[in-house]
Amino acid sequence: MFRRTSKPLQTPTAMEEAKVKPSVIIKSHVIQLPPVDQFMIRMYLPFILCFRLSARADPRKVYWDLRCGLSDALAEFPFYAGRLVLSDAKRDRLEIRVSSDDGVSFKYNDLTASNLQPPFPTFDDLEQECFPSSKLDLSLTPLDQIFSTRATNPCLLLQANFVQEGLLLAVCPHHSSSDMAAWTAFLRSWATHTAAAAEKGTRISPYPRTDLLDRSPLFHTSKDRPLEDFVSLTKVDRVCGGECADLVEVEGGRVAERLRAGAGTVGLGPPDYPGLRQTV
Repeated sequence: MFRRTSKPLQTPTAMEEAKVKPSVIIKSHVIQLPPVDQFMIRMYLPFILCFRLSARADPRKVYWDLRCGLSDALAEFPFYAGRLVLSDAKRDRLEIRVSSDDGVSFKYNDLTASNLQPPFPTFDDLEQECFPSSKLDLSLTPLDQIFSTRATNPCLLLQANFVQEGLLLAVCPHHSSSDMAAWTAFLRSWATHTAAAAEKGTRISPYPRTDLLDRSPLFHTSKDRPLEDFVSLTKVDRVCGGECADLVEVEGGRVAERLRAGAGTVGLGPPDYPGLRQTV
């Protein structure tokens, strides 16, 4: 378990990686993903949050506070500590697996060194240029590629880049694990817990958001109406030209769809997914 102390356990080097676990013990479980997440483009969506730091701020202390806050935020959103796994290669079906030993990779990257060639722009320089994407590129994220091609992929990757008087916090959630609503809720939780650790050196007891973590409603159509009532979903030939996709199965208001592309078939599994399956 991630340990909380008054001081960092050790001083991070110019580039260091820490595995941050939830602050409470998480029982191992598997989360079945609904069709909407199975169809979602399988890629990371990195974004960089830019914060100005005071001249007196210690990057090592800021990084430690972020780790403390992250640990408690993961207790509220434990699936972010898990992994996206290809559970059925034949049907190309993903699921999230979370174990008590899982955590989020959180990298520390110090870009303030005077011997960097070329030197990285200061926070003031970036702000004057409105934080151009040409200077906030993939090198500031923990990603080696945006599209996930491995059989197992972390749900979330993080990297804290410290520049002169600033922090560029790279947040990289996997789109198959969550959407913008979940990212916003998670970031609010992380900010709240980090503020408590930084300002008071205290801890706010994590409150698991079971209302936000229940995916079971996504396995049903609205009020269990049959899919054919939703014209925009069944008339996929308008979008795909009638060649890339067609609906092949509708059962009892619960939907199982298969996309046909040429001779290949991608399936989503049976229509009776459980929202969450516990494992021992």
